[in-house]
Amino acid sequence: MKFKETGEKDSDLLIFIESENDPSESYLAYATSCKLDYSNLRPIVGLVNFNLGKMDFSPEKFEENVDTTVHEILHILGMSGHLFNTFIDENGDKRTNVIVNW
Repeated sequence: MKFKETGEKDSDLLIFIESENDPSESYLAYATSCKLDYSNLRPIVGLVNFNLGKMDFSPEKFEENVDTTVHEILHILGMSGHLFNTFIDENGDKRTNVIVNW
């Protein structure tokens, strides 16, 4: 894949979308960041996976599906426990007072 060597021109974040169709699984979707920028530790590549076997594509569920998609993209953007220790303050220093309660 081209992006592995050269990146994607004029982009800040590359998100891959994939899907499975496994109604026996309990998850609707999941997402994660896959690569961070070396200079500022911001996510630059992420992945969203949808479980089509758990999704309802009826018109009544459209907004719920959009909400799920936005929720998962927020995980890629940094709202995820494994990224909290990469947060920096306004001076570019790593934050030391990050509290994670799960």
